[in-house]
Amino acid sequence: MRAHIRELMARDTGTRRIAELAGISPQSLSRILYGVPSRNVPPAARIGLELACKILRVEANPAPRRKVLAVGTIRRLQALIARGWNQTLLAERLGYGISHFGKLLAHEQVTVATRDAVAALYDQLWDHNPQERTQQERTAATRARSMARRRRWAPPMAWDDDQIDDPCAQPFGMNWQAAG
Repeated sequence: MRAHIRELMARDTGTRRIAELAGISPQSLSRILYGVPSRNVPPAARIGLELACKILRVEANPAPRRKVLAVGTIRRLQALIARGWNQTLLAERLGYGISHFGKLLAHEQVTVATRDAVAALYDQLWDHNPQERTQQERTAATRARSMARRRRWAPPMAWDDDQIDDPCAQPFGMNWQAAG
């Protein structure tokens, strides 16, 4: 039981959210995990079947406003820019103003809702080039690609889907030493 709760927590679902989704009080969940330290009461050795079933039905589902690391979010946006998608287009598709979008590229954390919105946009666009029918569209795409090259942002194909969110992962085929 505790292993399931810890797994949910490792997947960015906080204890309050777990309790809410299970339909139990946060205090009950805390007693399962930690006991009552102020009274030297250890975590429960046994949990009732009904309570166990409620908790085991909970799947990782972090609260939309919960903060998570922005590493994967930023890498996805940078990869799309490297592909030629300019920041204005990306901001519009996300429903953000351009000033908010620029700040997003510099944050250490984002909300779960933002992370999920960027991931969905990335899934739609990673293998498509932006339209370049007009001179304005061509200029915007060229500027986006140039900026990405200057900043050494990896394109989508340089990232393994399983590693793009890993802060320690490096993009494939990018020789950062040679570029500097």
